[in-house]
Amino acid sequence: MPSYAEFTEQVGNRVLDVVRPLQDVVAHAVQVADTFASKLPAVPFAATLPNLPSGREVVIANFDLVERLVASQRAFALRLVSVSAESARVFVPAQGTPVEERVHASV
Repeated sequence: MPSYAEFTEQVGNRVLDVVRPLQDVVAHAVQVADTFASKLPAVPFAATLPNLPSGREVVIANFDLVERLVASQRAFALRLVSVSAESARVFVPAQGTPVEERVHASV
């Protein structure tokens, strides 16, 4: 039986195997839409919007933020697991102990 980490990696790989082809489809659709849009007349008000970031800048800035948030959440979760390890031993009974014994032992 795989460990939890191995199981999570296997499930993650399957999810990514499904997601990646869908990303290719969406990227192609955007490319087709961009080609179509480039043949349309220019929109006059678009040129008057100053200091708009490029799409690349928006993606990089937001993914940088998300990476920092996930790293912070990971550190927080690991800290919680660490500080709660002792109390978890009190509330999580040993495997193989009958339910009745666990209930009476905790009272």
